[in-house]
Amino acid sequence: MLDICERYTDALIENNDIAERMALCGRLYAGLEVLRVVLDKPLPEHLIEYLTAENSDTEDDDCPLTAESDLLREYCSALTLVLLNQQESAEQQKTITGLLFELINLLVDSLRAPRFVRTPSGLAMIGGSSEISLH
Repeated sequence: MLDICERYTDALIENNDIAERMALCGRLYAGLEVLRVVLDKPLPEHLIEYLTAENSDTEDDDCPLTAESDLLREYCSALTLVLLNQQESAEQQKTITGLLFELINLLVDSLRAPRFVRTPSGLAMIGGSSEISLH
C-alpha cells in the first residue's frame, strides 16, 4: 500500500488537470486509510526481517520533523482532504501538493528504515529500547 500511495503522490505533483487531480486525491486518501489499518497490525515476519539491520551502526535521522508513522499518515490524510475540498487557490493547492509530496516521501522513508538490529541475544530495537514496537 505504501508504494501505491507514493505513486499517487508522484502523479499528483505532475498533474494539472482538476478531474485527474481529484481522482488521484480520492485514491490517495483511500490508500492512506488502508495504511492506517495496516499500521495498527503486528508486523509480519517477512517485514521484521526486511526492517532488521545486521549491525547497530545505522545513522540517526537528521529530519527536523520527527513524528511517529501514524501521525505522519494523519498529516498526509488531512492534506489530501484539503486538496479534495478544492477551497484553496491554485497557488495554495500547488503549495499543499508539494507539502503532501514531501510528507509522503518522509513517511515512506520512515516506514522503510531499519527498526531492529541483530544482537547475540536476538533482535533489539534500534535506539536502545529493548521492547519491540510494531512501527
